[in-house]
Amino acid sequence: MIPGLENISLVEIVRQEGVELREYSGKHTGICPLHGDEKPSFFVYSDNRFKCFGCGESGDAVDFIQKLHGISFQDALKYLGIHKYKPTLEEKKKIEVRKERKRTRQAFKEWEKKAADEFGTLVRCAHKALRTIKTRYGMEKYGDLFHSLPYWEHCHNILCTGTDEEKYQLFTSV
Repeated sequence: MIPGLENISLVEIVRQEGVELREYSGKHTGICPLHGDEKPSFFVYSDNRFKCFGCGESGDAVDFIQKLHGISFQDALKYLGIHKYKPTLEEKKKIEVRKERKRTRQAFKEWEKKAADEFGTLVRCAHKALRTIKTRYGMEKYGDLFHSLPYWEHCHNILCTGTDEEKYQLFTSV
């Protein structure tokens, strides 16, 4: 536990950052400031932890400030008024794990967009080419598309309408 963090009210921190919270059954809920939320999916609990069921982010006051402002652990501590704290080796490892998860999520999202564009282009071009087949020569020239097209369509459908788990399975198999 970070000394001084127990004296900080996460509800107050979140409100100071402009998030309107409503109390509901012992917890506070509001629109998540960490992503483009339209409905309340952001919860602050009585143990000074938060969880967003829209973007999946969670943590304590330090995590919230880091994610909201895109700042380092030490800068988040300063922002919260906790100046003389040095993270333990375990906390440093947790910070590195969070950074690696963030990098992985960003790489996945970038891949997802690029792959959806590429598979969509392949599908459109293949359909266009297949519509031009009128002769045996055309079939020999574009016939291989008949074999690849179902796979490309399957991948494109997963990327456009699939679950995150299906997309991740595709990500790890391509």
